[in-house]
Amino acid sequence: MHLYPQPRKKNGISYNYYSIAESDWNKGNPTKRILFRIGKLTPLQVQQVRAVLKVIKSPDAFVTTFRDIIFKNHWRYLDVAFMSNLWDQWGLSELFPTSEMRSDGKGKFISTSKIAKMLTIYRCLDPGSYLSAVSWFKSTALDVILSIDGSHVSKTRLLDELDEIEKCKKDIEKYLYKTLKERDKDSFRIVFYDLTDSYFEGRKCELANSGITKNNGFRKKKIVLSLLINSNGYPFAWDIIENYTADVKTIKGLSIKWKDQFKIGDGEMILVFDRGMVSDANLKYLENQKYFYITALDKDQIPNIKGIIVNLSTFDTLI
Repeated sequence: MHLYPQPRKKNGISYNYYSIAESDWNKGNPTKRILFRIGKLTPLQVQQVRAVLKVIKSPDAFVTTFRDIIFKNHWRYLDVAFMSNLWDQWGLSELFPTSEMRSDGKGKFISTSKIAKMLTIYRCLDPGSYLSAVSWFKSTALDVILSIDGSHVSKTRLLDELDEIEKCKKDIEKYLYKTLKERDKDSFRIVFYDLTDSYFEGRKCELANSGITKNNGFRKKKIVLSLLINSNGYPFAWDIIENYTADVKTIKGLSIKWKDQFKIGDGEMILVFDRGMVSDANLKYLENQKYFYITALDKDQIPNIKGIIVNLSTFDTLI
């Protein structure tokens, strides 16, 4: 069956009248047999009738409505697939072990690379502890996206991989620095350095100490994080600082590490940091290391700068 147009002319104007017809043979000649006469149709009605006829002619097709469809389960896909694609664009999988064999020769079913990818997507979309990562994983389509057997994703499995992922930290930082610099060398002329703190509620954390946090008061398991960001806003180096006491005591050791790790030449990078890192010793140290820097000074530090006369009562400065 098909929709059969039958043109007519009336008062010099052409019209299309439609019928439902089927092909037939009359004495060996092909003809059309009219089954139903419909009359005039709008273009939309023509399209709808043809769609219905197409369904009728297909033995595998059927007609239903959204109300007739029952969803028994669903898995999160679109945002997870987007993050997976973003990871692949940056080529991050190659920074982690891709073998699915352990050092003792036994299979571990899922590579460190895929576990790292899964945990990164998890932390980007729904940041939480690794303990809740398993239930989150089972609510997504990541097993299909990563081509893995989801039954092997467990709390023990994730915990075993955290040390392996941590071993890749320096390689990740070097890769980010190199990749970002290749994309925009000028974005590393000015680099921003800052600290923040956070805390754990658990019982054990070797890097944590008790102390006052900036936003959450006293905490028994406080940690301090440092971060370097280029002028385009991309982070490329970070550290958890042990035995933290004050912002001013962090910059010396890290500045040596940055020069060695990223092969930074004298005067190549301008560090920007807030007054929390400012001390006379720190500034002199950075100058000795051939770093340029931009920062703010405390009121009592300004008069010590040669060539600047300061009226401390009004903060008027004359050079």
